[in-house]
Amino acid sequence: MLSCRFSTKNPPLSLRWTGHDLHGLGMESLLAMNTAVDMESFQQAMALHDAPSANVTYADRNGHIAFQTIGLIPDRGKGRGLVPQAGNLSGNQWNGVVELQQMPRLTDPSAAYIAAANARVHPGTPLVSADNARGYRMSRLHSVLASRSDLTLDDMQALQLDLHNSQAERLLPFMLPALSELKDEAHVTAFRTLQSWAQKPENTRDSAGALIGENWYPELARNLFGHALGDDVLTRLMQQNYLLNHALDRLIAEETHSVWWRAERSTVLRESFMRTIQQLSQFFGTSPETWRWDDAHSVSFVHELNGAAPFMDRWLSRGPIPWGGGNPTLGRARYSHDQPFKGRVGATVRVVAKMGEDMEVRAITPGGQHGHPSSRYYDDQLDSWLKGELDTLANSPEDVTGITTSLHPVH
Repeated sequence: MLSCRFSTKNPPLSLRWTGHDLHGLGMESLLAMNTAVDMESFQQAMALHDAPSANVTYADRNGHIAFQTIGLIPDRGKGRGLVPQAGNLSGNQWNGVVELQQMPRLTDPSAAYIAAANARVHPGTPLVSADNARGYRMSRLHSVLASRSDLTLDDMQALQLDLHNSQAERLLPFMLPALSELKDEAHVTAFRTLQSWAQKPENTRDSAGALIGENWYPELARNLFGHALGDDVLTRLMQQNYLLNHALDRLIAEETHSVWWRAERSTVLRESFMRTIQQLSQFFGTSPETWRWDDAHSVSFVHELNGAAPFMDRWLSRGPIPWGGGNPTLGRARYSHDQPFKGRVGATVRVVAKMGEDMEVRAITPGGQHGHPSSRYYDDQLDSWLKGELDTLANSPEDVTGITTSLHPVH
């Protein structure tokens, strides 16, 4: 007979997930969304969706726009799901799930636009997710969309490759004053380069300032957190971009007297900067003004079967390709800070649409329409994706020219 002893130091734990309460309607929900003809039928389709939770945006030819968070979210008796609760207390149990009408939503706002970019869209309850982006891409969207009412389809297409770095714009004014007493010529040159870039921080491919700033940030993180966390936990933190951004950015811009700074704050910032320049000089030469962001930053399109067999990656994957942008820019190539600066996540599809009686839809995928690497259509859209170009889609089957594929059910 097996027995198990529990103590207050090692209590039994149980987990519950709404994914176990599915009604099997996930695919039906997606299909219903695709065939909805108005907002009412679209909302009915969203109500069928169980998991995973998602943010959905809507627009129609009549000028209506909407935003809705969908999926099963627990109505918790206590807490927000961030720490364990005593399971033997009935008051801690779930009270079912949150009704769709109580989820974060927005319909025809007075601002006349809706923006979403992985950031928290609803600060109150219910808590949909605590693992959200800091909000830099969202703030850039608000800045651009709120400033003009005459944006065209071309403007929206260009916005998808916007390289403005709102994170650097926010943080550098708190960081640069610590570098006023630099003496070494390379350090001073790098400082002036970064100072000039801070006036209009954009992660263009040829930017030396972007290279310096994007390297200074993780070096500061290692300097601040490494002593207390140790190598293993520090590595895990550097893998969690959103968590690192929330922790480090608050220390830089808000909690300037935190114990995490240990010594003089300006000293920690300056030491991290000098170490950054030393490392960059070893890789890219001793003239900071000649450095380029795309010397370090690249984007790769990695197939799931990459590495399954020798040389498989050469056949299935594409890249690395020198690239601009970064984690906080709308023109994105997300990388993890434990593997800088290898972009692995970008726009899986870019789409712009002009709604109305005469619709115009443009789109591109980072690859192609065919799944077999020997096909000419496997990566024929990749070059256009890299350039920010979009293809105009046919509005109806009758508008399609060239090679077509028809799918018919088997009876």
